[in-house]
Amino acid sequence: MSHALSFLGAISPGMASLADPTMANLPYTKTLLPGGIAGVGGALYGLKIGHPFLGFIAAESIGQNAFRLYRGQGNDRTIAFCNMGQAAAIVAGALFAGRANAFWGGLAGLAAGLIATSMVKGSNANVFVLGLKK
Repeated sequence: MSHALSFLGAISPGMASLADPTMANLPYTKTLLPGGIAGVGGALYGLKIGHPFLGFIAAESIGQNAFRLYRGQGNDRTIAFCNMGQAAAIVAGALFAGRANAFWGGLAGLAAGLIATSMVKGSNANVFVLGLKK
């Protein structure tokens, strides 16, 4: 598998199952479906406060990782907290940059979150970095 495709697994837990089956071994009904439902709820709340896309990102991350937190097998909780931290970094970067530069702030948050979570053993970003070193 190419490194470009496995990069998707470092960014999004839902894309991890498409990119590399060893990064996410949960069925879609336990990750993507709750993530989508929570994301729609987050977007609706985000409309109320003026940030529907950021609300979707934050709630979708919580919904996708809820089952990993509940199950808690192996390094599930490490992966879940790192994935939610990644989403939090994107949202914080976009909010910190303000409305005019929200896209660039989100990209900066994405980079900062990937760098931070790549240092956590067992996270999707760490697995990606270790794969690059092979």
